[in-house]
Amino acid sequence: MSKRSVAILAAVVGVLIGALSGSLVVAWLYPPVDTGPIDNATKALLVTGVLTLSSLTAGTTMFLSVQHRSAEIALRRAMGASRGSVFRLFAVEGIAIGIAGGILGTALGIGLTMSITYLNHWPLALGLDIVAQGVLVGLLAGTIASIVPATYASRRDPAQILRAV
Repeated sequence: MSKRSVAILAAVVGVLIGALSGSLVVAWLYPPVDTGPIDNATKALLVTGVLTLSSLTAGTTMFLSVQHRSAEIALRRAMGASRGSVFRLFAVEGIAIGIAGGILGTALGIGLTMSITYLNHWPLALGLDIVAQGVLVGLLAGTIASIVPATYASRRDPAQILRAV
C-alpha cells in the first residue's frame, strides 16, 4: 500500500468516524420528543462509548499513517525541522479531519432528525447550538485521536528511521 493511499485511507476513516460521532450527538442527545431521564442517561453513555471508540479508531489509523510516512518524517527532521513542527503537522491533520467529520456528521444527524420528524409529523426544533456541538465533538475527537500519533512522530530519531529505510 502506497503512502498516498494510506493517507487517503486515514482521512476517509477519520471523516467517517467524525461523521458518526456528530450524527450521534445530534440524533441521540437531541431527540424530537422527550424520552425520559433514564433513556437520556443511556444515550449519553452510548454516545460517550462511541466517541471513545471512534477516537481510538481514528488514532490507530493516524498511527498507521505515521508509520507509513516515517521516511518523510526522517527527511523533515534531517533537514532541520523541529520536533514541534512535526508534532504540529500531525496534530493539525488530525484536527482538520475531525472538523470535516464533525461537519459531515452534524449534517447527517440534522438530515436524519429532519426526516424522522417529517415522517412522524412532529415539529422540528433544532438550534445553532446543536450544530456547533456536533462540530465541536468532531474537533474534540480529532484532537484526542491525533495527540499520541503526533507525539510518536515528533519523538522518532531520524537516523534510526533512515537506517531502517
